[in-house]
Amino acid sequence: MLGLLSLFDDKRPVWTVEQAVESTNYSRSTVYRYFKSLCGIGLLDPISGGGYALGPGIIALDRRVRMQDPLLSLAQPIAAGLMRQSGESVLLYRTYGDRSICLDHEQAPHDRSEASRRGMTAPIYLGASGKVMLSRTPTRRLRTLHRRNQKELAELGLGQDWSEFRSRLLSIRRAGHFVSHGELRQGRVCVAVPISDAQQRVVASLTLCMPAERYREERLSTYLASLQGTADKIVGGLDRQMSGIGLSKSA
Repeated sequence: MLGLLSLFDDKRPVWTVEQAVESTNYSRSTVYRYFKSLCGIGLLDPISGGGYALGPGIIALDRRVRMQDPLLSLAQPIAAGLMRQSGESVLLYRTYGDRSICLDHEQAPHDRSEASRRGMTAPIYLGASGKVMLSRTPTRRLRTLHRRNQKELAELGLGQDWSEFRSRLLSIRRAGHFVSHGELRQGRVCVAVPISDAQQRVVASLTLCMPAERYREERLSTYLASLQGTADKIVGGLDRQMSGIGLSKSA
């Protein structure tokens, strides 16, 4: 039932029961029952013409995440500090299935781009933010992702087969960062590092994003030092939070 919520996106924000049946192959009675249940808890809203849109319950849940998510509540002010220090926009991403999702966008005053906003998603193999997280994904999940997206991964230069794909990701992992040039938006350069816990499990990624004309290759080491220092602050804060509520770092 909750999987039906993934139908609603920027391209099609309104769905009828008939459209959902065609897309999912569920029976009409099942889709109607699920839609009715989701309306009952505010996650969907019926609109005129027999359509359904995301409901006000989504807004309430988003507020709770903003207030209560340990990663976001800790990282947001730290990321804002990096934006002020560097003068560039700072993005915080995490994984969402086979996609990366923007948790926070600290926009630099000079930056008028709409390239990233909270809640925006992209395939995890596109862009610097996703690639640094993908490079630390367990092998079993990588194999599944490669099998589902082999043609597109090859077209993106990420390898013609599994062996080459794995090799590309190992190179990113060893480097500890990735720089993308216009992958998600033309004219944008993004420099990303992973945020990993003490067990080297990826928690999120931290990215500096700027117009291409502001990027300087000779400053890459400076960008990376600032990003890594900020990522270390976030990880340290998360460790202290877990200790404070009685959770071990390996939990």
